[in-house]
Order: sequence, then C-alpha cells, then structure tokens
Amino acid sequence: MMLVLVLFYLYGSIPYATIVSRYLVGKKMEEEGSGSVGVANTYMNAGMMAGSLTVAGEVSKGLLPLLLSYLYFDYSVLASSLFLAASLLGTNFSIYNRLLGGMGTTMVLWSLLIISPFSLFGILVVLFASYFRNKDTFWMTVITYAS
Repeated sequence: MMLVLVLFYLYGSIPYATIVSRYLVGKKMEEEGSGSVGVANTYMNAGMMAGSLTVAGEVSKGLLPLLLSYLYFDYSVLASSLFLAASLLGTNFSIYNRLLGGMGTTMVLWSLLIISPFSLFGILVVLFASYFRNKDTFWMTVITYAS
C-alpha cells in the first residue's frame, strides 16, 4: 500500500500544464498570467488545445486512483481516500516543479463526480458563487475548500 501511495504522489506531481504549454506553444506557465501551473492559467495563456490536454491530465489524477482502488482494493473507502490524498498532495506540491503546483480543483471535482455527485453539486454552487463574488480563481478555490 505504501508503494502505491508513493506512486500516486509521483503521478499527481506530473505538471501537465507545464509540459503541455512548453511543448505545444512554447510558454512557461510559471511565467505567464497568474504564474499558476493550473488549468485556468493554461486555458487563458496557452489556448484551448493546451488547456484541454491539461484538463485531461488533471482529470486522470482523480480518476486513476479511484479506478485502481476499484480494481485491486475492492473499492475500499480507505484505499480510495489515501490514493486521492496522495495524488492531491502531489498536485499541490510537485516534486518535478520545485514543490510548486496547482490547487487540484479539477482533480477534486472529477473524483467527487464518482464518489458523491450530491457533494459535487454543493461544491459547484459554492465555487460559482465565490467566483462571481471575487472574480479570482485563487480565492474562489480557497473559499470553496474552506467551506
């Protein structure tokens, strides 16, 4: 189990925004826009294709842990939670990116779609309300996670 947790941390650490934007459009997301290596900054500064590929990579960070938990651990709540936490930790503190990372919003939302659609709905309501109130994706995420 410990090895799987380390592997999910390493997988979660993959900075898809950095990789995709550098190879697709030649931009470093750390130096563009908000400086975040997340989905929103990639869409805004590298374009639709780079943003879409980044979304696919970030979604996989939430769905792959659940798939592995389902296939090999009988969909154990403990295994699912630990795998998702390891992946989120890697997303937030990427070993490949000097411990910098995104906030993991895309990963969390897509994993919630599988785990608890009702919780996802509540979080989306808070997410959109905080975005329309603040017009800032960083504070939108902080407020949503806090609530």
